Amino acid sequence: MSLLRFPMLTSILWGLSWLAPLFGQEVPLPKNSTALPAPFTVVSEVVVPSPPEIFAVLDKLGTPDWAGQIQLQVLPANTDRTKLALAFGGIVAEGFLAVQAKKTEAIQEVGRRALKIARALGLENAVTPHANGIMEAAEKADWKAVRAELDLTEQTVKEQLAILKDQELGGLVSLGGWLRGTHAVTALISADYNQDHAEILHQPELVKHFQNHVAAMTRTGHAKPELDGLQEGLSQLLSLMQTASDNEGFTAAEVSEVHGACEKVLQEFYLTHEPKSVP
Repeated sequence: MSLLRFPMLTSILWGLSWLAPLFGQEVPLPKNSTALPAPFTVVSEVVVPSPPEIFAVLDKLGTPDWAGQIQLQVLPANTDRTKLALAFGGIVAEGFLAVQAKKTEAIQEVGRRALKIARALGLENAVTPHANGIMEAAEKADWKAVRAELDLTEQTVKEQLAILKDQELGGLVSLGGWLRGTHAVTALISADYNQDHAEILHQPELVKHFQNHVAAMTRTGHAKPELDGLQEGLSQLLSLMQTASDNEGFTAAEVSEVHGACEKVLQEFYLTHEPKSVP
């Protein structure tokens, strides 16, 4: 299916709608593209959306049940840095959902959890100002400030990981956020299925990017069961996207399969289904 048949969806994909850009993830530049919205930066033939563009797109998506997608469950206990990086991406994605829902208590819990994971990664001092900023801005219902602090929190963690020579984990922060974002958006699409809306899930080049990143980690000595599980999940997602492309779009059943594939991976580092009461 050519995205040129859906010009508005192509624009949304450039903004990455609800998914990849949650954390400024690089996205392959669409072929034959001639112009990009102003907030975008092109680096080595990829589109890097800025936070203002991310939220501009999110704000245009209307008012789906954002609050119903917030899942602040008990985080799995672990000290593995691979899982911690993935979980950090997941919790920042949760923050973006909570901002859209304007849920003060949930946003404050996101700030506390971000700080907890940062502490486990050895990044407490760098993240504390941002975590405090998230909680304080949420208390004032200053959603713009919350958004800014969420972006700064993620960027700070990536920068600090690079300083610690753990830049590979920065890519996992992006992957964790993308998985949680995709998990949420597929639930919303399934609740009110529309094939045009489902088209935003078609991002095979982005999935390949993540596959390459995980494969590179494996080659450099990060071979762990967690990475094998990530590759298995990404392979399933890529297969579903390719099938949807061959069949002129995602069916409702395939959207549910994408949701299930994301959930299976998330259960390894983020979702435990042990509820934590947060209004």
